[in-house]
Amino acid sequence: MAATKTDSRSQTARARARQAMADELERARKRESKLVVVFSAIDARADAEAALAWITGDENASPKSDYIHSIRVLALRGWVTWKDFGFACSILTTWRLAVERLDEVNRREEARRTAAADSDYVGTVGERRPFDLRVNSIKELPSDWGVTVLHLMEDREGNRFKWWASDKRLDPNESGEYLNVKGTIKAHDEYNGVKETVINRVVGA
Repeated sequence: MAATKTDSRSQTARARARQAMADELERARKRESKLVVVFSAIDARADAEAALAWITGDENASPKSDYIHSIRVLALRGWVTWKDFGFACSILTTWRLAVERLDEVNRREEARRTAAADSDYVGTVGERRPFDLRVNSIKELPSDWGVTVLHLMEDREGNRFKWWASDKRLDPNESGEYLNVKGTIKAHDEYNGVKETVINRVVGA
């Protein structure tokens, strides 16, 4: 009987020791698992401060999704458990995507400003004349009367043109070559600060 009690006490002592060790390891992990340290582990320390400043900053003060809210809470807490390691690392990916989106917006804005500076009105309203135009893009816009095809084009001087067609289209030339067409100048318009010459009755010259 004495041996049984001794064994029981030994097992209890070992169990407590194991639990104490586990608790200490967990505390150590929490102390050492600062988010910047986590990012250092994946060779991203250079981006860590910028990513954390972004997710904890005013831009994300009102998160647009549950995910953004969750990683913001994690970043504000400042440390991460091993269970949240992958989640914490996703802060970097999300920040980098946000930077890419911002860069794209800035590139488009720069392109718009350049276009606004380069583009001017061509000819006079009512004039029918030939043009050398490159098709930049074509958009199909549904309406009550069917599909309207919007051609966005430019000439060799960088002047922008717009043509609304109901039943025909010009094919964008993948090589970037200019098409010789003939059309009537319908209006001189402006869109987002860019001067555009609107033409209609377009045919191949």
